Amino acid sequence: TSAGKTDITSLSVSLTPHYTTSKLWITGLVSIGQEYDACQNVHIDVNGTEVGMGDAASSRTRAHSGIGYLNENQDEYSMHGIPVNWIHSPSSTSAQTVKLQLSQTDSSGTSAYINRSNMDQNYAWQGRYVSTLTVFEVSA
Repeated sequence: TSAGKTDITSLSVSLTPHYTTSKLWITGLVSIGQEYDACQNVHIDVNGTEVGMGDAASSRTRAHSGIGYLNENQDEYSMHGIPVNWIHSPSSTSAQTVKLQLSQTDSSGTSAYINRSNMDQNYAWQGRYVSTLTVFEVSA
């Protein structure tokens, strides 16, 4: 786990490219629920190095994707699908382990939930969802 980042359980894939010129197409979706007053960030880690993150700008958080602050209590019932889509060039035929990680921008101690809402009550409108990670080798 990188500093401030937590591996998302079951969202990890390992593969070995056939050619040094191959690219990895990393795609998926993280279904997340969170408490209000939080900002969740999704990161792509390949063999311990973060890839596919936004540009550096002042003290802003760099991540692949994420969701911003939710300031109303009713948002605790909400779910958000955070997309992941990146082409990575490992330039190697060694094994590549791709994993998705989650970080939180604020320090208020709020929680994030994968595949369920924060409230997770037994109502039809309180669904359970799926998160995915797929990695394709694209020969070049």
